[in-house]
Amino acid sequence: MISPRAPMQDSFYSQAIWILKDYYKYVVKIVLFNDPADYRWETNSHLWTIPMEFRQSLYIFLMILGLSNFKNWARLKLALPLCVTVGLYNGNWQFSLFMCGFLLAEIHTRRENDENRLSLGSSDEKKKPIYDKHPQLFQLIKIAVLVIGLYFGSYPINAPLPSETSGFSLLTAWTPPSHVYKENHGPVYFWAAMGAGMIVASIEFLPSIQKLLCSGTCQYLGRISYSLYLVHGPLLQSLGYSLIIATWGAVGVQRLFDPRDSQDGPTDEETRNIESWKAVTTWVVFVINTVATIWVSDVFWRVFDAPSVKFSRWLEKKFI
Repeated sequence: MISPRAPMQDSFYSQAIWILKDYYKYVVKIVLFNDPADYRWETNSHLWTIPMEFRQSLYIFLMILGLSNFKNWARLKLALPLCVTVGLYNGNWQFSLFMCGFLLAEIHTRRENDENRLSLGSSDEKKKPIYDKHPQLFQLIKIAVLVIGLYFGSYPINAPLPSETSGFSLLTAWTPPSHVYKENHGPVYFWAAMGAGMIVASIEFLPSIQKLLCSGTCQYLGRISYSLYLVHGPLLQSLGYSLIIATWGAVGVQRLFDPRDSQDGPTDEETRNIESWKAVTTWVVFVINTVATIWVSDVFWRVFDAPSVKFSRWLEKKFI
């Protein structure tokens, strides 16, 4: 799928003014005021998730404040599971995922407290958590949850027909009747959200996967992930597309789409040769664009992302 690009203006100045106006529309109308009429941001459409993340972050701050005086069992076993279930069933999958993160944070804190208590010498069998009482059964359960979560997360972006796939069409029939899930691409939101929650929940209890995700490479990619998210669209639309056009032109890919008479077109052998070079050049451009994207993301993280976090913390301390 080719990402849409901003319309070309007559001059560099006009292009810059257009982008600034588009950015203002995105930040003010879309992110702050959630104007559905202007939901699409033409300059960098990859950032469609930011308005959702911003709004759900505000919800989660309110939920933390509202539930702060609840007893631990009430948050862990009643309020948060109810928020996750109701939100997901009624089509608000974004809210459900953020509440799921809140719930998993509570579970993580509870587990740390249990481990600290046991490390102090507590031997009361009644106080041991269930995952310590039945370790083998729990091991099977968490692996099963991970596998099922990966399967749910693999649901195709468009709802499949019964004749096209095995299993996914059955999931489509089980999708809740919310209006959000009724469109052809709607069920993917429900099942992908289900899968994401199950995967993260299982990893909380799988130290082997945690060890992998805590490796130096994964931690570095985590640090630059937000910058990577911001810059990959513009780089793909500039460097990536330009390189593809140039390399495909060099190996003669345009001959495959030449509308001239078949007598002047490529032979079958030439077509296979061009297709092979097309695949090779596409992979070369992919590698070049990926390396460039990671490098630009690193620079963006050091120059803009990390300093902005430091500034926000400094400003917060001044207000407090």
